[in-house]
Amino acid sequence: MRTAEGSRRITGFVLLGITSVMMVPLVYGFARDASWFLGEEIGLARAESVSLVAWVAAAGVALAYVVGTSVAVPGVRPESFRWSGLKAIAVVSAVVSGIVEELVFRGLLMDALDAAGSSAALQVVVSALAFGVAHAVWGAFAGDLRLVLPTVVATTLLGGALAVVYLLADRTLLPVAIAHVAINLVIEPGLMLSVVSASRAGRPRRAGGGASPDRA
Repeated sequence: MRTAEGSRRITGFVLLGITSVMMVPLVYGFARDASWFLGEEIGLARAESVSLVAWVAAAGVALAYVVGTSVAVPGVRPESFRWSGLKAIAVVSAVVSGIVEELVFRGLLMDALDAAGSSAALQVVVSALAFGVAHAVWGAFAGDLRLVLPTVVATTLLGGALAVVYLLADRTLLPVAIAHVAINLVIEPGLMLSVVSASRAGRPRRAGGGASPDRA
């Protein structure tokens, strides 16, 4: 169907756009000092010191969110392990966005709050809320404001859980980055495709009662 093909094409462009923007800080980090960036910022140099509890917690968070999203959004499951050009784009996007979002919402934000003397609890709350609000745009993008609150709630809970894992890992980013990337690898491109499809389905028909040009 032309509508389905159009939605997949738009989803690909959206993921490419997001990935291109988020690549900037990664490229900068690698260009500045790749060894330091991977070892200290991402946490590869401290991987062996991360407790088993932190790793188990990270895995649990990833599994819970993947299962919850797959149940809540039926369009996720068919795309999870279906290889296609769109899935290839989603894989790259999953890695880039997962790492960058953790650098920002856990590493940068929580460390800044810690340096300012904020309590661990406040760091978790602020990180969670910031993460949730940042993802509200996808509910709005779907063209249904009723999706905004569920989107914010779900991503706020995820952000809070990842923030706790970050503290359990003694502020080593690697476990939360891996968990976030793993989540994205499974739920994308299905989640984004569902958002795009919902947005297109909600568009008004043309004057005269005819369907939009791209509808089957």
